[in-house]
Amino acid sequence: LRNNSSLLEFKILKSALFTFTEEESCDVQMAFTKALHQNTTLRTLRLPFCSNFDIANLLSEGLRHNCGLKKLYLTGCNITSCGVTMLAKALEHHCTLDELDIASNLIGDDGATAIADMLSLNDTLLTLNISYCSISDVGLEAIAIALVVNTTLRELNISDNLITDNGLIMLGQKLKNNTTLETLHMMHLEHSP
Repeated sequence: LRNNSSLLEFKILKSALFTFTEEESCDVQMAFTKALHQNTTLRTLRLPFCSNFDIANLLSEGLRHNCGLKKLYLTGCNITSCGVTMLAKALEHHCTLDELDIASNLIGDDGATAIADMLSLNDTLLTLNISYCSISDVGLEAIAIALVVNTTLRELNISDNLITDNGLIMLGQKLKNNTTLETLHMMHLEHSP
């Protein structure tokens, strides 16, 4: 990746490919971070269900310096609130990423708050998928507040989270002040009794 000047998409499916000793894993992480930092042609990175090592830590440093990546798919990578906080910090001022999929990770409300902080500063992200992320009304409120000031996000997926009717009412009130969000996915949410 580091010296490649034509690769546009990189995809690794869940496999034994990332079964390393701890020392090998550190070497791979360092090499991958350097490659992501130096590669300017890669546009799409798909690493679904790569949960054998700390993918968020691996990517966060490389993303701080990458100026070409547009789409990042990290579905089911065992990313926690700490991991998504590192990613969100790296993406606050990222100048090219327009799609982020971190569905099926246990980021919870703390992770949603980190994503909200990023949304308040980032001006390139168009699509965000945070479905199946154990987010409740508390995390949704942080996202909703960020959407008041965010002027770029066009599509948001909050499906299959722990959001109640009260959370949806609050979201609706906040979205009255947002003029850019076009698509909101919210299937299979928890409903208040």
